[in-house]
Amino acid sequence: MSSTEIMKRAGIARDVLTFWLRNGLLQPMEAAAGRGKHLRFEWYEANIAAVMNQLRILGMKIESMLSIVGTFREAISWAESYGIQPSDLPALDTIFTLHKKRINRLYDDAGLVKMIEQFSDEKYAEARITDRIKKIYYKMPKDEFYQHRDPFMIITEQPEASDVRQAVYQYGKLTYFWRSGEGEKYIFAWGEAAEFRSMCEGSVSSIALDIPTILWRVWNNPEDGIGGLLAWMKAGDDEEAKPEVEV
Repeated sequence: MSSTEIMKRAGIARDVLTFWLRNGLLQPMEAAAGRGKHLRFEWYEANIAAVMNQLRILGMKIESMLSIVGTFREAISWAESYGIQPSDLPALDTIFTLHKKRINRLYDDAGLVKMIEQFSDEKYAEARITDRIKKIYYKMPKDEFYQHRDPFMIITEQPEASDVRQAVYQYGKLTYFWRSGEGEKYIFAWGEAAEFRSMCEGSVSSIALDIPTILWRVWNNPEDGIGGLLAWMKAGDDEEAKPEVEV
């Protein structure tokens, strides 16, 4: 992705892009040669730029933005180290939910193996536990999944205008950014419990963003304007929510 496309999709000016590059907020691909318009970026840099632009508009300092971006980049590096794609998350959610139930002694080791094999059936679609998912699960320290899952999921969305699933499950779920001390390090969490978590952790200042809507604007035609966004939201209202897989 070019610098020009990053600016267009994220809605930022060239001086903002230049400042962010100078301070390491955005990172061009290592293989890129030259400067300015010749730089090339991974596609997810557009997502990072769009989210950071909203935080910039709300007055967040560059030091705080860097701490948040660092969390996103750690999550992306984590996923790359295991070969994880965003489409793998439902299946990983399934196998780690089964793991939690084993920890809570709802069944023994043999029961866990049996449940994992049960969810290898193709009828579970996105939640299906394939041999590749099993290998990731057995190799990965379990705390890593819970540390990096949400940041990776948040920053690697590419919603399409017709993505009804995105409208049903993501729209309106706010991501809260907060700090509990005097420094510039922000913590963030996504979903229904995020606001409660921020309060429990002693938030002294917080910012809430509707990141799914921000990213919808990144990946859909700006000329559609609010009409396109409302159509996307209406599609979600008209669609019955798919029931969660019972594990």
